[in-house]
Amino acid sequence: MAKEFFSDFPIIKYNNELVRDISVRLDILENVKSDPYAFLPYTIKDGERAEEVAYLYYGDPRFVWVVYLSNNIVDPYFEWPLDNHSFEQTLAKTYAARAKAASSSNIGWQAVVNWTQSASITSNIVYYRRISDPTVRMNKDGIAFVTDGADWQAVRVYDDEFMKNESRRNITLLNKEYVSIAERNLKRLLNE
Repeated sequence: MAKEFFSDFPIIKYNNELVRDISVRLDILENVKSDPYAFLPYTIKDGERAEEVAYLYYGDPRFVWVVYLSNNIVDPYFEWPLDNHSFEQTLAKTYAARAKAASSSNIGWQAVVNWTQSASITSNIVYYRRISDPTVRMNKDGIAFVTDGADWQAVRVYDDEFMKNESRRNITLLNKEYVSIAERNLKRLLNE
């Protein structure tokens, strides 16, 4: 799949070797961006991979690059939503040091995940959000200046990371009628 996508990318000299320049960022969707029917909303299911989305919608997993490009995804390892198990494993790896420092003992990954959610501590608070208007946020140190504290809710590490992961589930797919245009633009831009 990736081999086919990168086959038309230019060859450059890097460390005295000829390699494909995969750092080229192309705007191959320029001809369709203004069309209101060019992109369709899609919600990624838990555990669904981009190749599966490409296969289900475009009929071919090699169009995974269209899925990524339509959503400006450069690094699918960090920009594609994680399934629940991978999410918790990543959370545990990311916050293990903070959880261990808070508990002063060696703890396993599930204990780290529990630490990220615990409502009985404050070391896992990322920020506070106003209950009446969740778009209003305050950093965790600013709450001391709030007089109406009952209207504020602590957002803990788990919730913050979960919301970020979930927001990645809503993507757009290039209408399949435009895929041939995207392919032509890709080849044209790479051969210029």
